[in-house]
Amino acid sequence: MLRALHELAYGDDLTIKQGEWDKLLESTQVRSAEFPLPPAAAMPAPVALQGLIPKRISASGYNSLVACPYQFYARHILHLNEMDEVREDVEKRDYGEWVHDILRRFHEQYQVLGDHIRIDLDSALLRISIETFAPAVQRDYLARAWLLRWQQAIPE
Repeated sequence: MLRALHELAYGDDLTIKQGEWDKLLESTQVRSAEFPLPPAAAMPAPVALQGLIPKRISASGYNSLVACPYQFYARHILHLNEMDEVREDVEKRDYGEWVHDILRRFHEQYQVLGDHIRIDLDSALLRISIETFAPAVQRDYLARAWLLRWQQAIPE
């Protein structure tokens, strides 16, 4: 349709005929610089002061570092997060961090599980779970649902 309209308007069907390429290339002006261009600058690498480097990063933080180091630098080193709003609700990320903290504390306390009675291990895991979730449960009643979800994942 475009070709038909162009032909009606300009009497040309938009096809380049044999031999026209040479004419088109000859009429194209290519200018060279009168002076040499400066060498391409190397991309600057972000450098963080030792005190600004986070001691721990989450899985999503690591993904951010791999995907785009500059984005990681802005978010995690300079603390320029997209959302500076106060978060009140519990997210899956929080749940994951709590579960990892529970397991870390449990295994620090009970390094060899076979040396302990099963009921002691179960009660310790429950106690550590409640302690870990307690601050969130006080702030947000929905955090209790995450605690119950975790408790249901513990084998009986």
